[in-house]
Amino acid sequence: MSVDKNLAVKGWIGIGIIVVIIVGVVMVLLPGEPEEKPDFEKTREQQWEEYDKEFEAKKQAALDKQEQVELEEAKLDTEEKVTEFMQNYKGIDNSGTNLYDAVGLVMEVAYMGEDILASPATDVWVLASPDYSREVSDKYWKFEININTYREKVHLEWIIDTETSSVYPVNEDSKIILDILDAE
Repeated sequence: MSVDKNLAVKGWIGIGIIVVIIVGVVMVLLPGEPEEKPDFEKTREQQWEEYDKEFEAKKQAALDKQEQVELEEAKLDTEEKVTEFMQNYKGIDNSGTNLYDAVGLVMEVAYMGEDILASPATDVWVLASPDYSREVSDKYWKFEININTYREKVHLEWIIDTETSSVYPVNEDSKIILDILDAE
């Protein structure tokens, strides 16, 4: 029986050696190098990227909703609110330069090399008032900027529909300013 036992042990050892040799040969013959990161790590990174995208989309939706609520609450019903709205007005797409910067740019081009708006010889008036020429004067406001320089008087005027926050030019110079805002 001891001979049979030794023979069985030697047989299992032989089989183990053959398995080790086969595994070693297969490992040597397989092309390529092992990956730096296992697949489950990439999947985790992809999951985080998807989570981040979803989070950003939800955050943007919440901000858009909050802005809409604030817009509804911030009714343009006083001179200060209309003036602030027009100072920050950036055109239909609400991006780029604001109205005041666009007016400054046009004046800078017209008076090349001069800081005409800062000149003591220049007078600038800003006026916001309900548009009483319309049936519903609390819905429409007039916003005017008057600039008197040493060589000309510039009058810019817009009508604001406070329910839709739409801005309409009254004269050609005002239309040019809106075109600049909408082009950016």
